[in-house]
Amino acid sequence: MLGAALFWMSLWILAVIGALNFYLPSLVIIALVLSLAWTSEIMRNVVNISVKQSCCFVLS
Repeated sequence: MLGAALFWMSLWILAVIGALNFYLPSLVIIALVLSLAWTSEIMRNVVNISVKQSCCFVLS
């Protein structure tokens, strides 16, 4: 999961750099920040559920 997060951050940084060339870069950057927040929450939830499932499996 860490590799996926690092890949997503690298891709996101390149997208922000490219967004600076648009006519309304602030709107594009706001959309990218929302996308980053959404994706990081999903990754965090996937890790949480995976750990909880593993603990339940081991403890049962």
